[in-house]
Amino acid sequence: MLTEAIDFAATLANGPTFAHAMTKRMLHQEWNMSLETAIEAEAQAQALCMQTEDFRRAYRALQPRPSRSSRELTHSCPFQRI
Repeated sequence: MLTEAIDFAATLANGPTFAHAMTKRMLHQEWNMSLETAIEAEAQAQALCMQTEDFRRAYRALQPRPSRSSRELTHSCPFQRI
């Protein structure tokens, strides 16, 4: 179990540090907010997080990759410019 805890700690340490800090901050601040205020605060926090390189890297990683056959079709079509 100690090995798993150390591995998890390393994953967190190597992860999106800005987003982790923002999550911690929001957890500390939202406990006494109204639902409407908490939702607005979360929206603002997400907007800030979406401006980071961590977000851009994660977004690119989740984009579907074209299949090999679709790339071959695109390159062989004389009517389509790449």
